[in-house]
Amino acid sequence: MSSNVSSDLIWAVTRNNSSYIVKRGPVKDQVIFTKEPLNLTNQHTRKHSGLVNEKAVGVQAGENGNVVLITKRNAEKHGSKPASLYNKTTFSKHKSNRKIYSAIASAVAKKSYR
Repeated sequence: MSSNVSSDLIWAVTRNNSSYIVKRGPVKDQVIFTKEPLNLTNQHTRKHSGLVNEKAVGVQAGENGNVVLITKRNAEKHGSKPASLYNKTTFSKHKSNRKIYSAIASAVAKKSYR
């Protein structure tokens, strides 16, 4: 994502045409979800989109039972280098779940992610 492109424009383009969209239910009562990697709630809205927002958080299972926290960096500084756009932190499976949860919560709170 380039710094000179509005996040509203990106959402307008990807809202109806994204490979992450998952539609469930009959057409009349259809619910739309998303499989984006940085969308913790899986709701297909601009507010929860990991592709559009400047600050996004993702939690994934890593290899050998580890937990990986993925945070999105500032696109203005790292936009031209996609490999460095995401910061990955791995938590060992040998830590207790409570310690992993508190470490993730403090890491996210310090960077003012919502």
